[in-house]
Amino acid sequence: MTNGLDVFSNSMMGLYGYIFLSAVYIMIIRFGLGIHKSFEQYLLISAFVIGAGIGWYLDSYMLGFVMAALFSLIFW
Repeated sequence: MTNGLDVFSNSMMGLYGYIFLSAVYIMIIRFGLGIHKSFEQYLLISAFVIGAGIGWYLDSYMLGFVMAALFSLIFW
């Protein structure tokens, strides 16, 4: 039984892996593509918080990361 805070739980990615990939994705989108408006940054971070909730609920942070990336592209 895992508590959901393992780096790699029963699924492919745990919470720490999700946080790391999310931070890398946000930095790439922000600095690489030039998103500098603070409201868009707020929406991007909110999309990944929602994705983390989806990943926790479905016990698959990989699916949560994919959903967060899709949300960030939709709200961009």
